[in-house]
Amino acid sequence: ERVYLGAREYRAAGLPILVAGGVVLLGNPPIADLMADVLEHDFAIPARWRETRSTNTYENAEFSAEILARENVSVIIVVTQRWHMKRAIWAFRRFGITALPAPAPPNRLIPGDQFGAWVPSVSALSDSYFAIHEILGLVFYRLAPG
Repeated sequence: ERVYLGAREYRAAGLPILVAGGVVLLGNPPIADLMADVLEHDFAIPARWRETRSTNTYENAEFSAEILARENVSVIIVVTQRWHMKRAIWAFRRFGITALPAPAPPNRLIPGDQFGAWVPSVSALSDSYFAIHEILGLVFYRLAPG
């Protein structure tokens, strides 16, 4: 989803792309390499930079800021899910990067006035997990030294 949205932003603005993400499972390629391959092969769009060391959002911002500083880039567009945007923007700002949001649209629409919106569901549990994860992540980032 983020790769598609990054491709859309690229086509709209023509700005160079930095893909970011390290190895999730040992023996597999970094996430950044996978994203760059999809951009190139499926969308015919080059990824100008790859940040392949990060294991979390904070490191992603830190290591990406190092790459961008060498290129004198201080303003970026961040493409990520809505539920993750606040923490991602905060992390980039922490490392001196002005980050403008380009959030992914919500995965689904549930009208609040329908009965189904009030019935417990697995998707609601998943949403709760991500909300709690992001809230705790923001608290941790703000309290962590450095």
